[in-house]
Amino acid sequence: MGETTGTTHQIALAVDDDPSMRLMLRKTLERTGLEVHEAGNGQLALDRFQELHPDIVLLDISMPVMDGFRACTEMRRLENDRQTPIVMVTGADDHDSIRRAYEVGATDFITKPINWRILSHRVRYMLRASQTMRQLRESEMRNRAILEAMPDIMFRIAADGTILDFRPGQASALDLKTSRPVGRTVSEVLSGTTGTLMENHLRRALRANGIQQYDFEVKSALEERVYESRLVASGRDEVFAIVRDVTDTKRAEERMRQLAYFDEMTGLPNRQFFKEQLEQSIAQARRYKRQMALLFVDLDRFKRINDTLGHNIGDLLLKRVAHQISHSVRESDVVGRAGVEELGQIARLGGDEFTVVLSEIKSPEEAAQVARRIQESLVQPMKVGGYEIVITPSIGVAIYPDHGEDLNTLLKNADVAMYYAKGEGRNNYQFYTPAMNERAFDRLTLENALRRALDNNELFIHYQPQVNLESGEMVGVEALARWQHPERGLLSAGNFIPLAEETGQVILIGEWVLRRACEQHCEWLQAGLPPLRMAVNLSGLQFRQEGLLFLLRDVIEKTGIDPAYLELEVTESILMQNTEQARERVQELKDLGVTLAVDDFGTGYSSLSYLKNFPVKTLKIDQSFIRNVAEDADSMAITDAIIAMAHSLGMRVIAEGVEKDEQLNYLRRQNCDEVQGFLFSRPVAPEVIDEHLRRQAEGVLLPDQPLLAAAE
Repeated sequence: MGETTGTTHQIALAVDDDPSMRLMLRKTLERTGLEVHEAGNGQLALDRFQELHPDIVLLDISMPVMDGFRACTEMRRLENDRQTPIVMVTGADDHDSIRRAYEVGATDFITKPINWRILSHRVRYMLRASQTMRQLRESEMRNRAILEAMPDIMFRIAADGTILDFRPGQASALDLKTSRPVGRTVSEVLSGTTGTLMENHLRRALRANGIQQYDFEVKSALEERVYESRLVASGRDEVFAIVRDVTDTKRAEERMRQLAYFDEMTGLPNRQFFKEQLEQSIAQARRYKRQMALLFVDLDRFKRINDTLGHNIGDLLLKRVAHQISHSVRESDVVGRAGVEELGQIARLGGDEFTVVLSEIKSPEEAAQVARRIQESLVQPMKVGGYEIVITPSIGVAIYPDHGEDLNTLLKNADVAMYYAKGEGRNNYQFYTPAMNERAFDRLTLENALRRALDNNELFIHYQPQVNLESGEMVGVEALARWQHPERGLLSAGNFIPLAEETGQVILIGEWVLRRACEQHCEWLQAGLPPLRMAVNLSGLQFRQEGLLFLLRDVIEKTGIDPAYLELEVTESILMQNTEQARERVQELKDLGVTLAVDDFGTGYSSLSYLKNFPVKTLKIDQSFIRNVAEDADSMAITDAIIAMAHSLGMRVIAEGVEKDEQLNYLRRQNCDEVQGFLFSRPVAPEVIDEHLRRQAEGVLLPDQPLLAAAE
């Protein structure tokens, strides 16, 4: 078909057996801008119709071969619809001809003689009308296609609730009472409250002459589906209702809400949700002039559990802790008094940090009661992944409005109080006081200073001798980091290594200690002194570090140390984390030529029988057992068992923390291999070790040398 813009390239087909009539039609139609083609009878007209697809046809009725009625009938059959305007031209003005013209599909008719002035206007009008109708049909087809593609259920409903039209969509899930709803009322088709809801919103839509929207649920034996219903008033007496299954959308929204506001591991509110809850609680407390409390709970030494037993065990423990805290808060008198769990809102901020918001308390003592309940619930041994673990909390408490009247201040002060609780020995709770800010500032200052310590050459190493009990000779030393703080003076490892482990700085510090200790070993050799075993501590982070073997090879190559004299100390709990990987790492270290010592044995989760699976050379008995070994029966029994079993497994035993002659004598009787402690020497500078080695060569042994006096 030609262009339908109404101005150019529109085609008209003039059909008449009279050439003069066709000429007049051509002249008239061309003046209107049409491209005109002619045919002298009905058969030729059909051929041109199929060829040209004209925009309008002017068709004479009385013609030879095929008259106009027959030609019109065939044209309509060929195009399968009545889009093309066909105007019948007749000399007969009788009703039968007009009726028949419309029956065979004519759009209009014109009687002869033709009023040529009016003809051009009528043609333009019919073309515009045809174009409008065509656009309308195309629009209807598009809309129909869209509706067919939509899964929505659709109703057209009268004002009295009678369903006038219905499109099923996914109606099977809607649980209709009948499969033929047309002609029935909404309440007769939709079950129970579903029908009542729609009738109510139907009336509202009619009154407002607008849109009503609501959600409703349909439960079946298998599942629960959620639907969204929109009712649009399409007039004073009808409403068009669209019902859509939005179950998947609602579930996705709920999942997004869970991800946005809840901790995936524990199911507790996350930091974002916690802040919103705390803001609301503060606003309510301010409005009703009441007190509220914020408890900041941090697990003591949780990082050690993560580093030693692995993140899987750590995650399981966090879930148990979340459950225990939730149970403690729910069962407390503060929340139980009101019977409203929202009074005790629990959240996980991340890592091992939890918060509890008590949105209404009568006195600070009630917050203390909840803190004590949390403590009591957590200190009980918990079975997690085959391990029995005891975890303790440090809890900081801040009260609104005494310790802060806004979210940030209250949270900061509860955090400060928590760190103060850790500084007071852990496993306790502390209420915030202004004096605590100074301590928190000191910790932050220390952390920042530690980051600069290596660059500023403030770190150095002292060495503590390890003495063979049979020969009395110093056979090894343990390298221990020290920090000459520019303001605080000399700090031992216990004053900054835990902070370094928390912040991850232990990786850089540990590498520096390893490299410097190996260099020192080689410097003693170059000075003509006998070789000593050099023991260096590895943290859990270092032990699991992917680049550990590369680092060790680099240190051995660049310092020249014989790896047989390098002994790496790890705590037993580090070996218990992911034991298969730990066993592989220990074997890799052995293949490298270095030896491995288990430090602080007896304080963790392992047993000697379990350690036999590791290629370990040395076992160091923790000083907590040595402290009372001369007079405490339990300490004696444990120490005796460790020495005997270690020897049976071919391990060397070193006792740590030997400070008294009684301890030394007992260990010698039990055939302990080596000892280390203040009885012989504190950790000392390398030149002191240098001096001792020279005197030892002369036959003067520890503890006869005055190393203690020369110590730090």
